Amino acid sequence: AFVGAATDAPMALYVDSTHAGPSNGTAIHPYSSLEQAVAHLKLHGGASTVYVRPGLYGPLVLDDAALSGVAWRGVPGSARPVLSGGITVPTSRFRPYSPVPGAYVASLDGLGADSLGEMLSSGNCVDDCQHDRAGLSFGGKLQTLARWPNINNGSWEWAHAWVDGTPRQSFAVNLTQVPDARRMTRWSTEAEPYLHGYWEWDWGDCYAKLESVALAEPMVKVEYSGAPNCKPWARWHGVNLLSELDVPGEYYIDAAAMRLYFYPPEPLVGGVWRSGAAAVLTYAAGAVVNVS
Repeated sequence: AFVGAATDAPMALYVDSTHAGPSNGTAIHPYSSLEQAVAHLKLHGGASTVYVRPGLYGPLVLDDAALSGVAWRGVPGSARPVLSGGITVPTSRFRPYSPVPGAYVASLDGLGADSLGEMLSSGNCVDDCQHDRAGLSFGGKLQTLARWPNINNGSWEWAHAWVDGTPRQSFAVNLTQVPDARRMTRWSTEAEPYLHGYWEWDWGDCYAKLESVALAEPMVKVEYSGAPNCKPWARWHGVNLLSELDVPGEYYIDAAAMRLYFYPPEPLVGGVWRSGAAAVLTYAAGAVVNVS
């Protein structure tokens, strides 16, 4: 329900996503969405500042001259509000992913997630060093697309390429030196396996499509495409690998099947995340899906 909107200028408007009663944009009767505040400004103008209280909000679209010069601010002394252009995935969609205790899988069917991004492989390590797959944050912290070697205490870990002879789009890993690399043979059955590395220069990284991985004792041999030839001892890691979803904070997206696999930092308890944190799945060109 709305109460009469004051139109005297200048004034401030307030938005509170938890507000359920009558609203006119005042501190006592705040609007419950950014859209309501935008509609007020388009109709009445008058406000120089809109204070947005802590909470999760939809996108803010500033497409009218009446919105020019308006400052949108969080409330001083309070937590920052979060704006997301995503689609909410109810926690009721998550089911335990039995191969990995502590992980979950959720269907994204019917939620309007038309694109979940692509893994890039253009061969350009200067302009296209970032993949285009949707990203995930949980409780405001970015999560990691499932990979090996795993991130260690917040620091990226790398494997190193063994190259025999002329650099080309292939390398090997010595199992004597890195016994855990035997796990790489599982990647041959992955849907979209990629490698991320500094193939040619120490300052230029890019993604490469994994073409083959094979065991040839005492080596694991790898071939890839879409990136420069591999120099000796180039640093790299495997990424976008469901078989490497094995530590909290990792996720994987099966774009073809429209499924999100997530190993959250905390479990679901009674159908909600234990801390009440929200997870937000975002696309490189704009948010796609909210998970809360």
